[in-house]
Amino acid sequence: MANRNLLARSLAVLLLGILFGYYIDYDERKARRLGREQYLAGEARKFDGSISDPTPFAAMVVGAVLVIGLFVLVYEIVVMGISVALKSTVGAGKSTAGTNIPFS
Repeated sequence: MANRNLLARSLAVLLLGILFGYYIDYDERKARRLGREQYLAGEARKFDGSISDPTPFAAMVVGAVLVIGLFVLVYEIVVMGISVALKSTVGAGKSTAGTNIPFS
């Protein structure tokens, strides 16, 4: 049980890391397709927006809590899905009668 849970969590971290890395690479490729002037104009707009209208500290904290909570929720759902998949493939043919395994 503990090994399957550790394996599920490790696979979830690997999968989410790959997806996050793919998103970062996609964003970088999109920025590299812009010309120098377009890129600098976009960065200047971002700078001007953050300086002229900064986000309040309380909004940053609430936003961070929501984003982290969403990431943890997605992580736990992925772990649960992988754990169920591992349970069905590893435990196929084994009887779990008499054991106290949750969600079995």
